[in-house]
Amino acid sequence: MATNASSDLSLFTPDLILMVTPFREPPGIKFAVFFFTLAMFTAALVGNCLLSLVILRDHQLHKAMYVLMAALSLTDIISALSILPRFMQNVASFNYISLRECMAQMFFLHLAIRMQSFTLTIMSVDRYLAIGYPLRYHSLMSCRTAVVAFMVATASCVLMCLGNVGVVVPLNYCKPPVIVAPYCDYLVVLFLSCGDLSGAVAYVQATLAITMVLPVLVIVLTYVLILYECRKPGLRRGQRKALKTCGTHFLVVAVFFAAIFFSFASGLSFLNSLPRPLRYTLQTAQYVFPPALNPVIYGLRTAEIRRSFIRQFRRKVVDGKSESLGNAGD
Repeated sequence: MATNASSDLSLFTPDLILMVTPFREPPGIKFAVFFFTLAMFTAALVGNCLLSLVILRDHQLHKAMYVLMAALSLTDIISALSILPRFMQNVASFNYISLRECMAQMFFLHLAIRMQSFTLTIMSVDRYLAIGYPLRYHSLMSCRTAVVAFMVATASCVLMCLGNVGVVVPLNYCKPPVIVAPYCDYLVVLFLSCGDLSGAVAYVQATLAITMVLPVLVIVLTYVLILYECRKPGLRRGQRKALKTCGTHFLVVAVFFAAIFFSFASGLSFLNSLPRPLRYTLQTAQYVFPPALNPVIYGLRTAEIRRSFIRQFRRKVVDGKSESLGNAGD
C-alpha cells in the first residue's frame, strides 16, 4: 500500500490529497467493509431521523430531556454524513480528495463531535436538576432553556471549528500530500505542512480541553451529585423516574467516550505496531457506532418514546386504512 501511494504521487496536483485506505484488497474484504459501513450509515440516518420525528410530532414529548435527545440525533446525523459516505467511496474506488473537500470534512466532523460532547453534558445537567431540584425542575430546565443551551453550544462549536480551518488554510503544504487516515483530521492535515506548528498545536490542545476534557469533568461531577442525592431517603416519584433515565443517558455517554478513547489511542506512537486495518477501525469507531446505537438505546430503554412511536404508528395505519375504505366507498 505504501509503495502504491509513493508511485501515485506523480498523479497529484497541488489541490489533491491521497487518502490511503487499507480495505481495498482483497475484493472480499473490500465488499464486506463497504456493505457493513453502508448498513451502519443507513441505520444511523433512519434511526436518528425516526427518533427526531417521533419527538417532534408528539407534543407530550416536548420536554427538555426529549428535546435534547432530538438535538443529539441531529449531531449524530451530521457525524455520520461527515465521514461515512466519503469513507465508502474510498473503499469502493476513488480515494483522492481535494484540499477544499478535506477542509470541509474536517470542519463538519469536528463540529459533530463537539456538538455531541456538549449535548451529552447538557443532558447530564438536566438529569441532575430533575433529581436534585424536582420542585423547581420545570422552571430551571424548560423546553426553551434546553433549546437555547443547545444553540449556544452549537454556536461555540462552530466558532472553534472555524478557528481550526482558519489555522490550517494559510499553512505552507510542502510534504507529500498523502493522508494515512480514514478522514481529514486536524492534526493529520496540519503535519502535511512545514514551518513552526507550535501555535497550531497549542490551539488544538486548548480546544480539546474545552470540548472533551471539560465535558467529561462536568458529566462525572453531575453523576457524583446524582449518587449523593440518591442516598437521601424518600425519593419522590418524579425523582425515581428521572433516575431511571440516568442509566440510559450514562450508557450513551459510555458508548460515545469509549469510541473517542479508542480513536485517540489508535494514534499513539506505541500502538504503531498494530495492523493498519485495526487502527483504521478504531479511528472510525466514533463516527460509526454512537450514531447507529444512540437511537436504538433511547428507543428501547425509554418507555415514553416507545409508547409514542407505537401510538403514532397505529394512528398512521388506522388513518391510512380509513382513507382507503373511504376512497373505495366513493
